[in-house]
Amino acid sequence: MAERKDVLSTFFVLAALLAYARYVARPTCARYLGVLTAYALSLLAKPMMVTFPFVLLLLDYWPLGRWTSPFKGRLLWEKLPLIGLSVIASIITYFAQKHGGVMTSLARHPLDARISNALVSYARYLAKTFWPSDMIVLYPYPDHPAGFWVIFASAGLILAVSALCVLKRARHPALAIGWFWYLGTLVPVIGLVQVGIQSMADRYTYVPLIGIFIMVCWGLSDWRQKKAIFGVLAGAALAALAVTARAQVRHWENSETLFQHTLSLSGPQFVLDCNLGVALAKRGRFAQAVEHYERALRDVSTRPSGPQFVLEYNLGVALAKLGKAAPAAEHFMRALQDSSANSAQAAMAHDGLATALAERGLIDEAGAHFFAAVNLDRGRATAHNGLGIILARQGRPEQAAAHFVQALSLQPTAQAHCNLGLVYDRMGRREAAIREYRLALSLDPGSVQARRNLDAAFSR
Repeated sequence: MAERKDVLSTFFVLAALLAYARYVARPTCARYLGVLTAYALSLLAKPMMVTFPFVLLLLDYWPLGRWTSPFKGRLLWEKLPLIGLSVIASIITYFAQKHGGVMTSLARHPLDARISNALVSYARYLAKTFWPSDMIVLYPYPDHPAGFWVIFASAGLILAVSALCVLKRARHPALAIGWFWYLGTLVPVIGLVQVGIQSMADRYTYVPLIGIFIMVCWGLSDWRQKKAIFGVLAGAALAALAVTARAQVRHWENSETLFQHTLSLSGPQFVLDCNLGVALAKRGRFAQAVEHYERALRDVSTRPSGPQFVLEYNLGVALAKLGKAAPAAEHFMRALQDSSANSAQAAMAHDGLATALAERGLIDEAGAHFFAAVNLDRGRATAHNGLGIILARQGRPEQAAAHFVQALSLQPTAQAHCNLGLVYDRMGRREAAIREYRLALSLDPGSVQARRNLDAAFSR
C-alpha cells in the first residue's frame, strides 16, 4: 500500500509540473486550476510533496528564467494557493499521525538524534543511488546516533556541495536547481518529524532523486564533444548497475528470503522477525516461526509500544500447530490482556485459547471462550464450529446444530459438514446426516471421516 501511494503521489506531482509548464507558457486561470488540481490529487494520494511550491520557485529560476522577467514580483503570490494546500495537508497529516500513535516522541528520539540521522540519511541516499547495494525493506531507526565522524562527514558533504552549487549557479544553474530540489523535497520525510520505526526508506527518494538526475544530465553536457569516452563510461556504469540489481532482486524472491536478508543486515528488529515468522508459518515451518516470534517479543519488551497482541497471538497459533497446547494457551491469554486489542482481535484470541483448552480436555473453560468469541465477532466461523463441538459433547445437540449451520453459512468446510452430520445422526435425523456427509465429500473427496460416517449411516 505504501508503494502504491508513493507511485500515485509521484504521478500526480509530475502531472502538476507539466501543467505548470503549460501555465507559464500562457498564464490563464484555467491552466492554473490544472496545476492546483493535480497538486491536490498528489497530496490526497500521499502528503509527501508539501514542498512542491518551493520546487516551482526553483524551476522559475532555471530553466524557466522567470526570476529576471518583468513579472518576477508575482512569482511568490501565485504560489500562495499551492502553499495553502501544503499547509492544510501538513496539519491534517500531523494530527492524523499523532492520533494514530505512529508519531515518535522527542523522549524516544531527541532532536539532536533526529538531526544527525537526517544528515547521515542524505548521504546514504546518495550512496545507494550511485551504488545500489545492501538495500533492504526496512532501515530500523538506530538505538544510538551514528559516530561523530560519520555525522561530520555527512554534514561536510552537504555544505560543500551546496556551496559549490551556489558559486557555480551562473554558469551551471542546473547543478544548484537539482541539488536544492534533492535537499528540499526530502525534508518532509527526512525524520525531523519522526513517524514509524524506520530511519529512512528507499521509496522516499522517488521525487527527490529527480534533482540528482538533473545535476547528472545537465552537468555532463560539457562532455558532448567526447561521445566515445562518455559512451564507454556509461556502458560500464550500466553493466555494474545491472549486476547489483540482479543481486538485489534475488532477495525479493519471496517473503522469507526478503526478511532473512533484511535481518542479516539490520540485526534483530521486532517488525522483521514478526514478518519472517508469518512467512515461515505459512510454509508450515512452525518451529522456526516460534524462534522469530519469541525474539520479536524480547525486542518489543524493551520498547514503549509495539505489536504485542499480534506477536502473542501468532506465537500461540504456531505453538498450537506444534501440539504444544499449554504454552499456546498461555500466549493466547497474554494476547487477551493487551488493552490495545479490538473486538475482532479479542475474538481471535478467545477462539485460539478455546481450541487450546479443548485439546487439554478443559471442555467447560473452552466453551466459555468459544462463547466469548462468537459474542465479540458473530462472523467468526471457526468459533461457531468450535462452540458447536463443545455443545455436542455437553449433550446439547440442537444448540450445537445451530452453531454448525451458522459456521457453514459463513465458511463451508468439510469438517463443519461432518460435525453437523454427526449431530443430526444423534438427533435421529438420518437423511439430513447423509446429506451433510455427502456435502463434506463434495468439498473434500479424500475425507476419511466423512466417508466412514456416510458408510455407517447407510448401514443402519
